[in-house]
Amino acid sequence: MSTETKNSNQNAVIIGGGPAGFATALMLAKRGWHQITVLEKRPAADFYEPDKSFHYLIDGRGQKFTDLLGLTEKLAKISVPNTDFYLTEIKADGNRIYPVTVESDIAFYF
Repeated sequence: MSTETKNSNQNAVIIGGGPAGFATALMLAKRGWHQITVLEKRPAADFYEPDKSFHYLIDGRGQKFTDLLGLTEKLAKISVPNTDFYLTEIKADGNRIYPVTVESDIAFYF
């Protein structure tokens, strides 16, 4: 029995429709799962929350995953490429060191 046939009768419930939840759902679907439910508290995918800002950075390891899912080229077309960015490092004692510059030859997308 193939993995796809064995998994086609399995059910999965995924809590959260963010990047990790959808990545999990896509991976299960690629492995032959058909009964996948993603639960999300927001009323719609484009629900606007004026007090929140989201930044998703897909690094080299994440891009290997989007390659596997066949999404990298599509994401690159709708995303903003970045080869350097700034981080604030927060030490255990609460002191902040900023900016910490990260430079890369590889474009990251967000």
